[in-house]
Amino acid sequence: MAEDIATFTIDQCRGRQKVLRQKITGCCTRMRKVITNKLSRREAMRLLDDARTLLGDSGPINDRLLELLEEAEGEQQQESFLRYGGDVDTVADEVAAYISGQEGDEASVPGWDPADPEVLAARQRAQDAAKVYQEAAKTAEAALKEMEAAKQSVQDLGEKKDLNGDREDDFRSIISSTFDRSVAYRPETPRPLPSLIRPAQQ
Repeated sequence: MAEDIATFTIDQCRGRQKVLRQKITGCCTRMRKVITNKLSRREAMRLLDDARTLLGDSGPINDRLLELLEEAEGEQQQESFLRYGGDVDTVADEVAAYISGQEGDEASVPGWDPADPEVLAARQRAQDAAKVYQEAAKTAEAALKEMEAAKQSVQDLGEKKDLNGDREDDFRSIISSTFDRSVAYRPETPRPLPSLIRPAQQ
């Protein structure tokens, strides 16, 4: 019965994620040993397929964590998720170079056949999982860009607020220097107006 990852808690996601990442790291370490010691090309491909499948499995876990975590933790989760994908891509290039360099040599393991149905099936599963990972990686990158844009917006608002505050202080300074409160307004004593009514002649 398939698990419903949408119902996982943060602890469940992190527990599953830890297991997947340990397996991914183990696959990468073993692939490098195969290359260094010039061992089985079939084993290198099998490990690479396993690593890609594990990456695909980690995609939905990553998506679920992003739904549950706060922004700061979510950003760290995204970066970590992409870093593991980058590690597998790097080792995949090393495996490809190793296999290319061994072309024409006899198989390091008797009976190794790249066209074997079992090998092809495993590779197809890995390719399907890689597509899942790539979609999750795109989502992760987009989310990181949104987080960076949101941070920049907050910073811009903070700078604008500080600038407005400076302008307000400058305005108050100008007003206070122009208006001297020590000088009170004293209107001059009004002069009597000449009478416009002539006295009656006697």
